[in-house]
Amino acid sequence: MAQTKITTHSTDGHTAVDSLPVTPLSLKVQRQSGSSNLIEISRKILEQPIDLIINMSQDVFTQESKLMPKSTIGKHIRHMSDHFRILLSNPDLSCNDLNYDLRSRNVAAETDPTATIQLLRDLESRLSTLEDIPFSQKVTLTATIDPNMPPEQYASSLGRELWYCCIHAIHHYASVKTICLEHGLDVPDSFGVAPSTLQHAQESHHD
Repeated sequence: MAQTKITTHSTDGHTAVDSLPVTPLSLKVQRQSGSSNLIEISRKILEQPIDLIINMSQDVFTQESKLMPKSTIGKHIRHMSDHFRILLSNPDLSCNDLNYDLRSRNVAAETDPTATIQLLRDLESRLSTLEDIPFSQKVTLTATIDPNMPPEQYASSLGRELWYCCIHAIHHYASVKTICLEHGLDVPDSFGVAPSTLQHAQESHHD
């Protein structure tokens, strides 16, 4: 996307703007539109597994995969939802330190499809709290990158972390899809596929 250079200069104590192709209001709308797009995508990603598990038995939901030992559908969905939960647990970002290592384990969300659906819908409702926060808002990510070393900290932003949660979810949906197919369940072709991959497939289809 082409970018227009905006230059400013001071005149009598005021700042004047030269060659401004869009109004400040337009810039604001563009920023809100980008944020709204990611929030809407996040909602869709959180909704995706609901249709998949709404009629799923608890036995299937908790049955271990033979292809991926110790993996279950429930564990993968609980794991990915934990990242959204941690990001959304501090909606006003009064504490801007994120640590995805502080996850919940052995909880109802990985053994009970009904509890999992309630969690996903709760997370989806919390996304609206991000609508008034700039996605450029700075956050600090604390992460364990080596079990033999102390955690490290990295500078990030709210938008970057929300997008990470989305991509992380898609990655685990791919594993969920594999386990579902292993159990003989039908799964939509687009489930667990990255947006860039879907876009490439659409472009190739049109060529």
